[in-house]
Amino acid sequence: MALLCMADRGASAVAQEKPPPTAAPPPAERSSTQPPPTVVPTEDTAGQRVQFHVNEGYTELRAGNVREAIAAFEHAIEAEPRDHRARFGLGTALISAGEFVRARDVLEALVRDFPDDYTVKNNLAWLYATAPDLRVRDGKKALAYAQEAVLLAPQDYHVWSTLAEAYYVNENYEQALRAAMEALRLVRETTKETDLHKEYERQTEKCRLAVQALSILE
Repeated sequence: MALLCMADRGASAVAQEKPPPTAAPPPAERSSTQPPPTVVPTEDTAGQRVQFHVNEGYTELRAGNVREAIAAFEHAIEAEPRDHRARFGLGTALISAGEFVRARDVLEALVRDFPDDYTVKNNLAWLYATAPDLRVRDGKKALAYAQEAVLLAPQDYHVWSTLAEAYYVNENYEQALRAAMEALRLVRETTKETDLHKEYERQTEKCRLAVQALSILE
């Protein structure tokens, strides 16, 4: 729900990076159409090859071809191990592929290198809050990263949704409901995609039911 890709970056994202023209939206917002093939650069330079593979990776990720996206990002990283866009894309694709330990390692290394990139913190928080792999699930880390992401990008509905999930996994249901309601408000203001609205409405209702259940038990 609240995974971010470079196309979703807001004005507060790090200035060093430019989003690729074919960057992938989060899983709930993927295009259902096959994107056009990427053109191989005519000048065979190392930098162009890296960017070719990075853009190819985001194109494949947008199309839902997760394994192909991972392969493209790995090719880019082989050529340039510190490329920000390639590492971010790989971490995000690994989450979608269910390779949670690898995704954690990639994104933790990336957040150390780019501590002001809220998209990395958001995706790490989502990973720690939702990963079914108990080696990765960590409520405290999820909440810490989610709070940092909200402070960096308070107008982005993704980070509020992630914060809601982080509160929820920590059993702070009232805070989860408030964060989910803010995410829902922002998504309604930002986009007219009804399917996305419904997804955020489901999260809000989940938090609301948890609050009600807890009030009955108290």
